Amino acid sequence: MSPQPILLLNMDDTDEWVKHFTPFFPNLTVRSYKEPGLLRYIQTHRPHAIILSGSSHRILTKRSATLPKKLLSLTIPILGICYGYEWLVKHSGGTIHTSPTLQKYEATLEIQTPFYVPPHRYKWNHYDSVVAPPPEWVPDQTHAPGQALQMAYHPAKRFLGVQFHPEKHKASGKAFFKAWLNWLSLPTQSS
Repeated sequence: MSPQPILLLNMDDTDEWVKHFTPFFPNLTVRSYKEPGLLRYIQTHRPHAIILSGSSHRILTKRSATLPKKLLSLTIPILGICYGYEWLVKHSGGTIHTSPTLQKYEATLEIQTPFYVPPHRYKWNHYDSVVAPPPEWVPDQTHAPGQALQMAYHPAKRFLGVQFHPEKHKASGKAFFKAWLNWLSLPTQSS
């Protein structure tokens, strides 16, 4: 799908999340969040974009998977999926809510902004969820205050976070990732 190198940062302690991404990105490089020298690797290799995967970790616990916060100051677009989204939001000043029960379901979603994707099936699988975006981030158009924010983005930095898993369905993933890569090729908007 993308001839440019994409870096997937596996935010889990297993490869469970990784296998779903390989069909969409022929030039995918995978690294673990625990890898020593990760920031130096990213600065040296300068990927076209970074994907932060989902994880079995909980973002609001002391044992959560984490990355150097300096990652947020690099001029590389970042897509955070589920846990990756929560990590972006937590470290950018947004608000996360936690639930005692696992939120696991599928639904059809039509994406309007920052790019269009016609209705497709997506999976959700999380305890924690974003309820308020960080400053300068744009929430999805269907967001109601206090409710889970399914998607938000920072237009200038090209950070995008989604609570759902586009990689879990072949047709959904193909449409979503194609639209995301096209969005990255457009001129940057100011926030």
